[in-house]
Parts: sequence; C-alpha cells; structure tokens
Amino acid sequence: MHNSGRSRSLSSVCHAELMAQIGNPPRAVPRMFVTDTLGNPYAEVEELGSLYRTISQSRLQANKIKSKERITVVIGNPPYKEKAKGRGGWIEEGTDEVAKVPLLSGWIPPADWGVGAHAKHLRNLYVYFWRWATWKVFDHDPQHNTGIVCFITVAGFLNGPGFQRMRDDLRRKCDRIWVIDCTPEGHQPDVPTRIFQGVQQPVCIVLAARSKHKAPDNPAIVKYTVLPDGKRERKFAALAKLKLRSKVWQECCRISAPFLHSGDWRLGVYPTLDNHFAYNGGKRTTLSEYR
Repeated sequence: MHNSGRSRSLSSVCHAELMAQIGNPPRAVPRMFVTDTLGNPYAEVEELGSLYRTISQSRLQANKIKSKERITVVIGNPPYKEKAKGRGGWIEEGTDEVAKVPLLSGWIPPADWGVGAHAKHLRNLYVYFWRWATWKVFDHDPQHNTGIVCFITVAGFLNGPGFQRMRDDLRRKCDRIWVIDCTPEGHQPDVPTRIFQGVQQPVCIVLAARSKHKAPDNPAIVKYTVLPDGKRERKFAALAKLKLRSKVWQECCRISAPFLHSGDWRLGVYPTLDNHFAYNGGKRTTLSEYR
C-alpha cells in the first residue's frame, strides 16, 4: 500500500481487521506488513519511536522481502493518481545500491518512436505499481523469473500511445496476457454501471503470466474480452463465469499495438501504406531506411 498518512492509517485498520478474522490464536500465520511498496527496498528504515515501533519493524521486514525474496504472484488494485511525477519512489528515481537507472525508464518510449508527448501519462501511481510488480516477478531474479501479475486498474495503458513500450515490455517478458475490459460504456459511465462507483475512468483487469517455457523471441499471446454493458451486477455475474479457457477470448496483435481486439490481429503486422512510398507528402525518406 502506498505510504501516505491516510494509507498508513487504512492499512493499520485493515491489518487489525484481518487479524481479528483469522482469530487468536490465529488459524494460520500470514505475513502482513504495513509498508510503502514504492519505497527503496535497499534503504535503512528510519526508527519512528516507541509508539510506531511496530510499523518500523514491519517496514524493515518488508524491505528484506522486496530486496531478497522471490515473489511469484502479485495481485492488487493499485491507486490511481495522474500527474504523479515525483511520487514513484525508487521506481522513478533509481537507487545508489542497485537500480542506478530508474526502472520506469525502461518503459519510456525512445524519441524515434514519435510519441514523446504522450510519455507524461506514465507518471501515474498505478503505472509505478505495474512497473514494480513486473520487476519483482519477472526481472528481480533472472534464474527464477516465472510468475503472474494481475491488477485491476484504469485502462489507459491498453491503447494509449505513451504506453507503447510498456506493452512491448510485457509482451517480451510474458507468454500469455489476458485482458478484461470492464467498461464498455467508455469514459464517465453511469454510476450504476461502474465496477468501482467512484471511478469515472474505464477500468480493466489484466493478468500477465510467464511460464518456464517462455521463448525469448516469441512475444506473448494477448487475449481480450469485454464484459457486458449495463449495471455492475451484470458485470459481476459475467466475471464469475469467465475462465481462461472460455471461448469469448479474442486474440490481439502481437506487437506493441494496443491490448485491444479490432478485427483480425494479423492486420497489425502488415506494413502501412507509408512504408511503400519513399515520399509521403511531408517527410522525404530514402530507400535505405527500409533495408
């Protein structure tokens, strides 16, 4: 959970409620931590004083897990906050110890992709959480890089031009990706149709998986489906019936194109009309660029 003052209070309440549900003595011994997911896992934890000593210890233990232990599954509903530049912690800034190059830089499109003006949309809290999760499951330990990341978030990254490298990276690292469009009504849908009543943006569920059979040069197969429009109860019912082997999934294009289905996915790999001409009326190119 992101480590704002309000988040710390909420996480403490959730921790207490969960422990109450588990029972005393507990029927199981889950490991639960009050921490800042985006905080530097290699930094020393500041002592907060006797009143908050438990939180300090929790953060210290969580940092050991984040920096050393293998994690194979990350599931969650990351917070949404646009224009969040400076709030991405070490994902955005890097560290002196290990990640001297910020992890987010791996998702920033190169200048020659021509979408630099849209890269600002990567500065969002939910994107920082996506980048942390994919690093932890797929990148942290190259010898053990199989696992699953499954988030429900706003859906801007499914087709936004600024997210091209994010989608490209997910395709390269995974062998299967499933996308569930939860908001066929589009932006600012009627409140009764929303999965989360207070969220005006379209929402999606994405499950990205990497198996031990992942081939380095074989991009992930991306499957897409959309929930029925109408009230949220109808959507929940459809979700309850949905399975990975259901016949409703449609295959998306296997390039950095949107994680959406738009007809035959093969159309996305055909050359564009501009590729067949050395002059397109505005930019003069040479034939050597196509060799």
